[in-house]
Amino acid sequence: MNVIDLFAGCGGFSLGFKQENFRILGCADWESRCIETLKINSNRKDSMFFLEEDLRLSFEPSGKNSAAIIKNLSSTEVNGIIGGPPCQAYSLAGRVQDEH
Repeated sequence: MNVIDLFAGCGGFSLGFKQENFRILGCADWESRCIETLKINSNRKDSMFFLEEDLRLSFEPSGKNSAAIIKNLSSTEVNGIIGGPPCQAYSLAGRVQDEH
């Protein structure tokens, strides 16, 4: 089965899904360091795409982010989309804001 990983971070969900024989078609994250980590850890034989964008800003059918993903997947069946929750230790929405 083919999946794409949105809000991929360093690729923990991708790794787990890959270990269960899913094919990761591509990953998106807004952090350049995460994208670089994903590229280093990916199997270069895979034809994955890497999108360094903040998907929260524009994900409409005619938007830049959607167009980039659609371009990369135009001839491939996508069976699922996975996405990671924010890492609580570092997320602005997580424990980093906790005063305790």
